[in-house]
Amino acid sequence: MRTPGRTVLRVSVDGMPAPDGLYQVRLHDGAATMILLGVLTGGQADMPLPEGVDLRTYRVVDVSAQRLGQQEHGTSVLQGNLS
Repeated sequence: MRTPGRTVLRVSVDGMPAPDGLYQVRLHDGAATMILLGVLTGGQADMPLPEGVDLRTYRVVDVSAQRLGQQEHGTSVLQGNLS
């Protein structure tokens, strides 16, 4: 979704179990690089994309379960490709 001056990714999930911490959403290039977008709460969130992110490169959306205070990438529970 595009709004004046920014691009926003709407993430919506159903049926996810309550995490033992939280869910984080990242863009992934399919190889080694991920860009953290934010925390998913309530099953849906609009995530503003960082300026200059090339969605032809970062085509995978990753939702991961994170423990509170965990800095590294947690366990991926959902992944999907942007179309």
